Amino acid sequence: MAQQSLQLHQKNKSKNNFRSKLYEFEGVNQITNEEVRGQAQAINEKEARRQLRYKNIKISKIKRSSRYRKKIRSKDITVFTRQIASMLKAGLPLIQALVIIASGNTNSNMAMMVFDIKNEIEQGSSLTNALAKYPKYFDGLYLGLVRAGESSGLLEDSLDRIATQREKNAKLINNVRRALIYPSVVICVSISVVLFMLICILPIFKGFYDDAGAALPWITTAVISLSDFIMHWGGLLVLIILILLITTFIWRYKNNIQLREKVTRVALQLPLIGYIIQRAEASRWARTFVCLYGSGMPMTEALALISESSKNIIFQKATYQIEQQVLQGESLVSSIRSMEEIFPPLFIQLAEVGEEAGTLEEMMNNAADCFDEEVSSTVSTLESILEPVIIVVLGIIVGIILIAIYLPIFNLASAF
Repeated sequence: MAQQSLQLHQKNKSKNNFRSKLYEFEGVNQITNEEVRGQAQAINEKEARRQLRYKNIKISKIKRSSRYRKKIRSKDITVFTRQIASMLKAGLPLIQALVIIASGNTNSNMAMMVFDIKNEIEQGSSLTNALAKYPKYFDGLYLGLVRAGESSGLLEDSLDRIATQREKNAKLINNVRRALIYPSVVICVSISVVLFMLICILPIFKGFYDDAGAALPWITTAVISLSDFIMHWGGLLVLIILILLITTFIWRYKNNIQLREKVTRVALQLPLIGYIIQRAEASRWARTFVCLYGSGMPMTEALALISESSKNIIFQKATYQIEQQVLQGESLVSSIRSMEEIFPPLFIQLAEVGEEAGTLEEMMNNAADCFDEEVSSTVSTLESILEPVIIVVLGIIVGIILIAIYLPIFNLASAF
């Protein structure tokens, strides 16, 4: 008996997108007499049944989709983009591609969004305008590339460029996060070990020392005092202060451009960390430029989109200044060279070679690949340096605590 996947949905307006629900159904197509199963998007079960009857489906089973309503992640958008690009290249119509993507998606929020995008296109909207309803997931950079693809008739190529860029950016971001998170995790674990010894182990020995009534060495007295302080007041006090400081800093960082710029500048000056951030941003800049300029977008428009989409305020301002200089008639390379304190020397050199030889896109791609390798290599170097350093520091601290714990015992033993 033939099986067919059938997806139905209600053409809701944007405001009702996420009020609608997904229903899974099984039944028989009364025209072809084939068994069908799939999903229906509707406000309620009654409406879902009405849709199915309209499509000549005799329902044998229908239920609310039990799939967990996950958030739509950046990775989901990347996969969505790659899927559309692949299907369009294979010759599938856009509407059919969207239906297939929605039906096979395990994230119900993502499925409903794709259904709504399909609805908008069926009602006469362009893909760019349909995606623009979801600015949280499709930024100006994404929309600009899709618009360029629709204008040139090479939508699948533009989508392929977007997917490739997002995939490489995601890999780069993961490397940067690894560089920032790994030391933090190791330090937190080290602090936890020290606190465990001070709060759980040391008090046991303290009771023994009190019963013995012996004079304690200064190092033991100091460590016991620290343990008492943490157990009674210090832990809570430090926690409250940390929460207040972190909350205040995050609030000010989000709302104060000057603070954000200062913090970013300091981060760029840090050994290894600053090197990683600069190379990662330069790689992202180069790939985005190739993606936009290579799709036929005017250079100034490409620079404007790069500036708008940048998360790093230093590179955002630098790109804006480059755009202004290009608008005034300066070449791209001379404009970038004026920002040599921001961009790595290799970036400027490759851009210059590319502009002179007429291979700017190729050179920018080479620069991005080179910086990706540098970031990956530097992250590995950072990990190899930090791990032994943190272990040595932790060993010294634990050693001091152990000496403080056992020194009185040795003194008592030698007294007898």
